[in-house]
Amino acid sequence: MAICSYEDQPKKLSRWQIGEQLGFVAVTDDLNVLIFGGAGGLSLFRKADGHITRLYHPEQRVHPNNRFNDGKIDPAGRLFAGTMDMYKPRKEGVGALYCMQCNTLKKVEAVGPVTVANGLGWSPDNLTFYHTDSPTRAIRAFSFDIRTGAVHGPAKTAFSTAEGVPDGMCVDSEGFLWVANLRAAQVLRVNPTTGHIVARVRLPVPLVTSVCFGGPYFRTLFITTAMGTTDVDIAECTDANAGYVYAVEVDIPGMPMSPLKLDGRSC
Repeated sequence: MAICSYEDQPKKLSRWQIGEQLGFVAVTDDLNVLIFGGAGGLSLFRKADGHITRLYHPEQRVHPNNRFNDGKIDPAGRLFAGTMDMYKPRKEGVGALYCMQCNTLKKVEAVGPVTVANGLGWSPDNLTFYHTDSPTRAIRAFSFDIRTGAVHGPAKTAFSTAEGVPDGMCVDSEGFLWVANLRAAQVLRVNPTTGHIVARVRLPVPLVTSVCFGGPYFRTLFITTAMGTTDVDIAECTDANAGYVYAVEVDIPGMPMSPLKLDGRSC
């Protein structure tokens, strides 16, 4: 597994081999340092020399087959990241969501046990936190306190579907959800108040895995896809369109992604 970075000006593609299954990577307020989550827990990665600093591996003893999956930085600079069983058939309810701030890692109890912790995001007013447990085919909405990072229930269902599986997601400036619809070859734009699908972006590959906004005005939707969900699937994949990152221009801009605050300023 590798971390890849593409810079548009000047055009530059960088690639670093990591040597473990990865779930997410995010930027920090140090341009030379990334944070990633995977089979080895949560780690910092220094781009200049490839040095890896291991931070937390909270389930290593109780659930040794678990790894971190999706993760994202909240608008205050805290990391939220969730776990899952990395082997099929996956054990149900052995994953959890964690929050890292003030040099500590705490389980987000309000979310409860999950099977495949996936897409997450925040409303533009920072009052709502969204979280996906993919096997439930639903995205739940929780109350959120931006000052403390506290997530509160009871949860409400913001979206559910029998069409494909909700995977990664992001939130646009109007508060609508953009949801990668795994196995359905599309990204959905969802009104979280009504749960209705208001737009679709079709892809030429079924395994659509995650989405984020970028570009100078945050009107470019970057979409990741997969060749498979197991090593066997990947080895046997014959779809020439699979495994690429796609970019689509959209009318509604997204919101900038926040960096992780490394010096504790999110405390």
